[in-house]
Amino acid sequence: MKMELDGLKNIWNKQTTGDNEKISTAEIYKMIHAKSSTTVKWIFMISLIELGLGVITGILSAFFDSHKEGITHLKSMGIYEYLEIISVIITVVILGFIGAFFYQYKKISVAENIRELINTIVNTRKIVRYYILFNLGTSGIIFTVSMLIGISQGYTTAMQLDGIENPHIPLKIWILSSIIVIITVSIIITIVWYIYKLIYGRLLKKLHKNHQELLELE
Repeated sequence: MKMELDGLKNIWNKQTTGDNEKISTAEIYKMIHAKSSTTVKWIFMISLIELGLGVITGILSAFFDSHKEGITHLKSMGIYEYLEIISVIITVVILGFIGAFFYQYKKISVAENIRELINTIVNTRKIVRYYILFNLGTSGIIFTVSMLIGISQGYTTAMQLDGIENPHIPLKIWILSSIIVIITVSIIITIVWYIYKLIYGRLLKKLHKNHQELLELE
């Protein structure tokens, strides 16, 4: 489709008004429209797959003893209910983004003119950027909290095995652990960002190119 579109654009740029075989703006618009619709559809589908993988991971983790022990530890700290509420909020926001992608897909599919298509592409690219920033931010927070809780749980368990009840983690251990967690989470988020850049970045570049081509047609 890309080669076909480029061919039409070359003919359209070289032709004169009097040409008998004139390639109309409508034909080029139709192809750009189809490409944009397909790209947004892929964005919607990939976000669904991403959510599905998250759900599957959550379900599988529930079968491990470490998960159950973690919940028990969170309850003993009195923060389990708060984390559950935060988890629900994050899920609702992600579902909201997915719903927005689906809405943009339906909207771009029925766009009737160049200006409407341009506006839809611009809005879609903004939503994708917000979605990526939200996921990176929440992932960073989740990884940080999970690792700190894991360290707390591990230290508490080790001390209890030595016969120390209700042990308190020394400040030095907290500081050292926090530094290690920050470095580790930074590496993880960087990797996630590169994955997003590879997947969503390519789709955003396609939408940007379509946007520029539509501006040339106006």
